[in-house]
Amino acid sequence: MKVLVTGVAGQLGHDVMNELAKRGYEGIGSDIAESYNGIQDGTPVVSMPYVQMDITDKASVEKVLTEVNADAVIHCAAWTAVDLAEDEDKKDIIPIAKRFEAQGYRIFATRGTASILTENGIKVTRTNKLEQPSPNLMDLILGHKIDVVIDTPPQGVEHQKDGFVIRRNAIETGVNVLTSLDTAEALVTSLENTDLNHLTLVDIATIDNR
Repeated sequence: MKVLVTGVAGQLGHDVMNELAKRGYEGIGSDIAESYNGIQDGTPVVSMPYVQMDITDKASVEKVLTEVNADAVIHCAAWTAVDLAEDEDKKDIIPIAKRFEAQGYRIFATRGTASILTENGIKVTRTNKLEQPSPNLMDLILGHKIDVVIDTPPQGVEHQKDGFVIRRNAIETGVNVLTSLDTAEALVTSLENTDLNHLTLVDIATIDNR
């Protein structure tokens, strides 16, 4: 069976393609980019057949459906502002981001968070998500461009793929990872109350524990 899967650059389409490969079906991926630009994680989807298709362009859809002649279509693409669905949660980061900015930190964020921070007067450098073209968030982490990652998984959602990949690579690269806003607030409070010019370096191996 030949199956056309839309939205393969996203997590759902990515996983569906890999499941088709696992079950022995012929999967053909599609998305708006000229070539597959999802996560390069070494799974089958990375090297499976791919065709460019814009789901908002009727002519493009008809052309691809005719040429591919698939037995089934699994529609995983969406034309929606997914990032904005979590705006209420993102608002909690605003006061914390302002305090980090006041401490001289340069702030990077993906589209949804960047929009909210910018609207609230915070200078932000927007970066792409993992599945989007370089330069993206992973490039910043692996390139040692980031000192602290604040990644807070939504309540009730277990092992979100992007979050897991971000945290794992950040830790392996030696980047500090904070998984709750309470911890981020505690860190910036500590920074605000620390005089970096009067810190003393102590070798704990020389401390007398008696």
